[in-house]
This record gives sequence, C-alpha cells and structure tokens, in this order.
Amino acid sequence: MDPGPWIPIFAIAVGGIAVMGRVIVQPIVHALMKMNDQKQGPDPAKLTRIEERLAALEDRLGGMERDVGRIIEDREFYRQLHAGDPPGPGAR
Repeated sequence: MDPGPWIPIFAIAVGGIAVMGRVIVQPIVHALMKMNDQKQGPDPAKLTRIEERLAALEDRLGGMERDVGRIIEDREFYRQLHAGDPPGPGAR
C-alpha cells in the first residue's frame, strides 16, 4: 500500500482536530483560569491602590472633623459674645 495519498488526508484530519480542539478547549481553559484567579484572591496591586485611597479618605475625614470642631467652638464663642456672657477658657 502506497502511503502517498494518505499523508495529505491524515494531515488535514489532524489539523482539523487540532483547530477544533483549540476552539472548544480554549474557552473552557480560560474559564478555569479565571475561577482559579478568583479563588486566589484579589490582585495585590489593586489592594494597594484601594488601601491608598482609603488612607486618603481617612485623612480627609479627620480634616473635616477638625473643621467641624472649630465651627462648633466659633458658634459657641459668638453665641456667648452676643449674649453678653464672658467667653469660656477655650474660647478665642
């Protein structure tokens, strides 16, 4: 039997199976990789950015708390000033 005519047919069949396997298997592999990444936890670089943003928000909140405290002190000072009462020890 001469293998000559069978070689191209065999090559086409193997190539077709390889392409079909890649088309079918590739999405499954990607889905499994994505699931594995989700199990391992979030990206460390992303966590670092979130931590930096949280620290910045905490700083802003602390500044706002100081500002509110000053506003309350000022209101109390002006209330006492308009009432004719002498200001307390913490007043300006």
